[in-house]
Amino acid sequence: MINLVAILLLAPKASRVVNDYFRQRASGLEPTFDPEQFPELDLDPRDWSSCESTIEQR
Repeated sequence: MINLVAILLLAPKASRVVNDYFRQRASGLEPTFDPEQFPELDLDPRDWSSCESTIEQR
């Protein structure tokens, strides 16, 4: 039951991120995640800077 509540609470946020991904793909872009576009997620952009360098190394 707790899992169902968590899914219901996270669904709108996850939907917004997924829609942004598909919007970028439809525009012919390589999708990237910009935490500054999602202030309601309360993410620290510095946490994502290490992910960019990891992706670039691939």
